[in-house]
This record gives sequence, C-alpha cells and structure tokens, in this order.
Amino acid sequence: MKTKPTPKPPIKRRKKTGLETADTLPAAASRLGVDLSLLRSLRSSGSLAFKNGRVDLAMIRAELASMPEPAAGASDLEDKQTLERRKLKAQYQREEFRLAVARREYLPAAEVAADMVRIANATRAECLRLLADAPTWEGLTASQISQKATEWMTSVCVNLSDSTSRLYR
Repeated sequence: MKTKPTPKPPIKRRKKTGLETADTLPAAASRLGVDLSLLRSLRSSGSLAFKNGRVDLAMIRAELASMPEPAAGASDLEDKQTLERRKLKAQYQREEFRLAVARREYLPAAEVAADMVRIANATRAECLRLLADAPTWEGLTASQISQKATEWMTSVCVNLSDSTSRLYR
C-alpha cells in the first residue's frame, strides 16, 4: 500500500519592505545622509525605529525632523574652546614625538629594516666562513672539531654583538 506524501509546509516569505527600511545602521546613515554616530545615539536613547536589527527610515526621518535645532550661544563657545584645547594638545604631543625621534628614542621603520639587513648579511658571512673552513677539519678528532666549533660560535657572537652595538650607539 502506497502512502501519500505529506504536504510541505508553505514557505514563509518576507514582506517586501521597499525603501523605507534599512538592514544596517551604516546603510541607514547612507540613505538618510546623516552621521552614523547620530543613529547610534538615537538607538541607545531607546528610539522605536530600530526593530529586529532593521532601521525604519520613515520613523527616523520623523524623529530627526522633531529634534530641536542646536542653540547658538554659550555651548558653541564652550565647544570652540574645547576644540582649541584639543588642537593645542595634539600640537604639543606631535612636537614631543618629533623631539623623541630626534633624541633617537624612536627609530624610523626604514632604518630598523636596513639595520636588520646588515645583521642578516653579517650572519650570512660568518656562516660562509664556517663552510669555507669545514673541509680543513677533515681527519680531526671529535674533541678538536668540538673546540673549533666552539671557537667559531664565540667569534660569531662577538662579531654580531659588535655589529649591533655599532648600530644603536
């Protein structure tokens, strides 16, 4: 006996929302032509225009239209003074950094990279010197080879130490 296949449940389709909703805050800010921080402040203040991760653009437009214009006066003067203080502080910090670089407390990245290339070349030269000396070690005892390897390592460390100390005096 054949059984009838069970009918599939109907597919729920999203309502077409048109242009009056946006999926993200940046998209809403772009479409409304407002700053993203304004939308964030509206959302954090409890605006009803933000539902299920979507932004109701019509409701936001209404809220923005009902917002009072910022009053000119003492607050503008205070904002200008704050801005001036921030500019002065930034100039001071920029000058302090410039002086620290001049005192070589900070090194430019290009200079450090060049120094690392010099150290790598010195290391390579020492390794090539070992390869050149290695054939002369044929026939030596294990203790003699160990002594030569120790001497080579000591000279490598001394030479590299001298190279790096010359770089950062």
